[in-house]
Amino acid sequence: MALVPSSNDESDNRNTNNEKDRKNSMMNVFNRHNSSSLSVNQFNVRPAQDRSTYEQLYQFQESRDRLSSNSNRQRHSDGKPIVMIDTTYNNPPPENSGLQLPLIETHHSRPKSRNSLSRKPSESLGILPLKHRRTLLNYNIPSSSDDAKRELLRLAGHETTIQITSSTFESLPSRTNSSIQRIRTYSREDYDGNIYHHEPTTISNVKSFNHRNQKPVPERLSSTHRFLGHNGKERAAIVIQSFWRGVRTRQAYKKLKKRKWAVNVIASAWLTHSKLSQIRNHLKLTRHRQLEFFHLKQNEFKENWLLISSNRRVIVHLPSLGLTEHTRKKLKNLSLRENYQIGRLCELEDPNVDIIYVSSVDVNDEILQYYNKLIHLRTMVEQGSEQPLPSTSNHIYERFKIIIPEALHSFPKHNMCLSTLLKYSPKALKQIKTLIKDRQAYLVSGISHMDDLHIAEYLNIPIYGCEPEASYLYSTKSGSKRIFKSSNVPMPFGEYDIYDEKHLLNALTQLIIDHSDVQRWLFKIDDQFDGLGIAYCDIAIYLPCYDDFVKEVENSSKKSVSKDFYGKILSELPNVLDKYTIYVNKAQFNSWKTFMSSFLSQGGIIEAYPPSDSITSLTICLAIEFDGQNSLICSGDQLHAESQYSCWGLAFPQSSVDPKELNNYCALIAEQCKQRHIYGYIDLDFVTFIETKTDKQQIWITDLSVGYSEHLSLFRVMKYVTTGQFNSQKHSFTVQMKQPKQRLRNWQNGAPEYTIIERNRYAIWSSRLYHTNLSTIPYSMFFQICRSHAVGFDVREKQGSIFTLLEGNHHDHIGMITISETLQQTLSNFISNLNVIHREIVKTTEIQGQNNFMLAVNEIENILDTTQDNASNVSLNTTTS
Repeated sequence: MALVPSSNDESDNRNTNNEKDRKNSMMNVFNRHNSSSLSVNQFNVRPAQDRSTYEQLYQFQESRDRLSSNSNRQRHSDGKPIVMIDTTYNNPPPENSGLQLPLIETHHSRPKSRNSLSRKPSESLGILPLKHRRTLLNYNIPSSSDDAKRELLRLAGHETTIQITSSTFESLPSRTNSSIQRIRTYSREDYDGNIYHHEPTTISNVKSFNHRNQKPVPERLSSTHRFLGHNGKERAAIVIQSFWRGVRTRQAYKKLKKRKWAVNVIASAWLTHSKLSQIRNHLKLTRHRQLEFFHLKQNEFKENWLLISSNRRVIVHLPSLGLTEHTRKKLKNLSLRENYQIGRLCELEDPNVDIIYVSSVDVNDEILQYYNKLIHLRTMVEQGSEQPLPSTSNHIYERFKIIIPEALHSFPKHNMCLSTLLKYSPKALKQIKTLIKDRQAYLVSGISHMDDLHIAEYLNIPIYGCEPEASYLYSTKSGSKRIFKSSNVPMPFGEYDIYDEKHLLNALTQLIIDHSDVQRWLFKIDDQFDGLGIAYCDIAIYLPCYDDFVKEVENSSKKSVSKDFYGKILSELPNVLDKYTIYVNKAQFNSWKTFMSSFLSQGGIIEAYPPSDSITSLTICLAIEFDGQNSLICSGDQLHAESQYSCWGLAFPQSSVDPKELNNYCALIAEQCKQRHIYGYIDLDFVTFIETKTDKQQIWITDLSVGYSEHLSLFRVMKYVTTGQFNSQKHSFTVQMKQPKQRLRNWQNGAPEYTIIERNRYAIWSSRLYHTNLSTIPYSMFFQICRSHAVGFDVREKQGSIFTLLEGNHHDHIGMITISETLQQTLSNFISNLNVIHREIVKTTEIQGQNNFMLAVNEIENILDTTQDNASNVSLNTTTS
């Protein structure tokens, strides 16, 4: 059989013509051998004399089987395996084979051949296939010649299988010594539709297949007829079993897949837990080892402090702000805030000190050149001339080194402190270790962090400070209250260690009843920084029952009134706080709910705002030495430009409180700090005001910060360039000036003689000057503008203005120190400098820009008016007396 592709219409016509030709050829053969009608005996009895008729039938069947064999081979080529077995007859049919009705032969007529594959006897060619056998009892015997012809045609075409719609029959070669017989093999694929089975195909089915573009699916696979006939039950059982096994296997696979997923989840979770446990244990051991090293070095440091402080040494300055993680994440410009302390370079005032400064920002050549000139400025001041000796300048340049960690920009989204960045900078650590090799050195940090211990252990040097945990604990608002309370220092009314809203409301209600003269109450989060965690509410204005409460207090005793108004105030407070509370950091807190969420999770305090219209805040910088001595380094009145709860700058020295009273409080607090093993640098914040009832000055201590501050660094710059000294007993700063003596005779020759006189100096400083137009001009142009308007430092008079450059590339922040003989003159000069810089920068860039210059000017002008009024009052009192 040859396969000829054709279209659907051509295949229909060809199939129809082939079917007609086949019928006509068969009818001709039949009529040629049977010219008379058939009788019943011809279907059952084979005449001995007409043997050629049966041989012709065998030859016809053989041709038919060859046709089927070619079709099966074509199917096998399509991937449908069919087992074919050739069986050779001993008595081949004669060449002149004719066609007669088939007779069912007995098994003894022809020998049985064995299947070489299945080892079972194959059926004789004369026996119909099993699936087409019929019981003779139910067989309808044809009664006429036409019925016999139709039956013969049906039998002849019953086994013919048509697989491809367009096909042509070629002449089949005669095989005289062989025959073909099929043995069907059943497997699971039989019932999955992977092979074709021979089915009787009619002309109508062939026509229907011709109209399909896809490969036809055998009808037997989609019907129940495959389970009829011989071994139908077995095939049905095989299908049912295979289907059930498939269902059961899929269910088992789903369970296995789910269990495998669960095993992977459990295993990964367990591995993660075990690894994290190992890491935690390793970190605990590391922290324990670092703490042991810290305490060991601290003990040695205490024993040898007098020797170390008087000899040659190296100070590694690390201006890190080791705040908590959630505080650092919400803090903008952390690296800039850390570099506010770049004035630490001016500790070179001590000739025995060499400085290694770790910078939190990139330092370009312009900044490095400026600080080289600033360090060189002291030599010119000491000599009183602008041309110093070159030998001394070269020696000074070798005494300081600026180190920039290579991991400075490796973690831009984590807002890490400088200590952590230096920890992850092995090259910078190795460079520092090389610089301090075989030299006496110690580390001075900012706000202490746990990574300071790692750096100190790696460098094998002690830390000038306390343990990080102690520093953090007593720098919080609640922790500092414990020290103030034990020191018996006056502090604001309030409550601390609040972690529950009920506790807050009850405590605030009781405070309102006990202190009815306080109109504003502050709420401070424990570990917030620079006043960013403060909120306040004017209870006296917004509490509905407050006026009635005050009237009742004035008319009767406070105890009886408190019982009546306690419940009423407590019920009205939640609504008042929710509606009328004002938040300093509005970018982070915009409602009472969000503020309370952070307040209660971190802890906080309630504090009374001073009941006065005129309030002055002070800052004192202390140093607690390891030998038990404490010294007051500097003091100043705070300037508030952007927020009244954030210190923008200082007016140095302070002139608001009696120095003796202030020193007494500082000594009490320092003693309590030493008992808690707090050493190093400490900042104390006070507020002073005139009480309205007694008309006396009151002073409260409000805050404590452990660590090096920006105010201390700016004081180092002022002291370095003026060569002055701060008197901690009088809170005054003086410089020594050379004044030439008057000669008795003008004709006297010789070198002029000088007398040393002391002059007072006052200063205004701030590291937080901000102007967006500064980044549009280089520093060289900025200093030209300043020189053209006489904004600079006078070397001979030891007064003027000094700048601190904080940024390299995007330099819109800058620091400034203004020094003069009197406080009023210093305030005026500072205001004048800000106005000049703002006007010239705007004029140069032709852009208004954002700045805080004007806010600072307004604040300083108010202070200047107050000082002038005080000075006039003092002069009036002296004249009247």
